[in-house]
Amino acid sequence: MFATNHPPSFDRRIKNEEAFWDKVIYVEFKNHQEKDYTYKQRMFTERNISGLFNLVMNMVLDSITTNDIPIKGDAAKAREMWMKAGNPLYMFLLENMKEGGETYILKSELLEILQKWCEDKKKDDRIIPKSVDDLVDHVKVCGGEIEKRKMFNRIELPCYMIPWTWDYGNKDTYKYRNIAKITDTEQAMFEA
Repeated sequence: MFATNHPPSFDRRIKNEEAFWDKVIYVEFKNHQEKDYTYKQRMFTERNISGLFNLVMNMVLDSITTNDIPIKGDAAKAREMWMKAGNPLYMFLLENMKEGGETYILKSELLEILQKWCEDKKKDDRIIPKSVDDLVDHVKVCGGEIEKRKMFNRIELPCYMIPWTWDYGNKDTYKYRNIAKITDTEQAMFEA
């Protein structure tokens, strides 16, 4: 069991590791609770710990006996839920872009776009990337490339390539799209 307010980000190796995701069942608690300072004292009693230990041991014994895990998760669903909760770039892409194609964005501008979106959505400061370097794993997990270069005003600049395209059917997309100087493939080709 792994409990957290914000799931940690992960790299591409974990994203593509089916054996990991098959064992994950993502449970989302949407209710906010005030901090209960007596929780540990009330819950971690000898009786409760003993009962939990017995449940875990029974599951382990069942697993050994049947040569199978007793509860199986949906790998694709678990990975998707984790990414939605833990990767602000992925959340931004789901809301403002469509999967497929290629979009080139200057590294500094993607950072600015994502920070603005996180601010607008009131995301927890702890998950907001603070630098271009903080974006690297987020971009990779979303299938992007981190070492791209494109011409802009006759100057070659470092870009990220994201395998998503802007969703022009979403009116909110424009306020983020307008921050970027280099974005869609056709614009990048025109400027190259």
